[in-house]
Amino acid sequence: MEKRNRKTSTYSSITTKSKEKGYLKVKKNKFYVTKIGKVLINQLKKYFTNLVDYNFNSHIKKILIKISDNKISWKNVLDVFLKILLNNLNKQKTSRKRRNDK
Repeated sequence: MEKRNRKTSTYSSITTKSKEKGYLKVKKNKFYVTKIGKVLINQLKKYFTNLVDYNFNSHIKKILIKISDNKISWKNVLDVFLKILLNNLNKQKTSRKRRNDK
């Protein structure tokens, strides 16, 4: 029960922030992605594919279990994650720079 509440509160804060930023609207208890929300989703899929993948959450959960069981080093996991993240950020910056140079 406690795990479920934590997950629900996480989703609740994400949806609240998304509504505040204008990425989604709620009508008749249904979520609708706004135009800017669709642009954001497309950009995330384009440059941060591994982070918005549906399996990302379960993959990270398995890694965290291995870390807690001392089967893998959290420092190594963080190093790999940061390398991937920085690579994605650099791709996005390069693409943005090319668009601005045109």
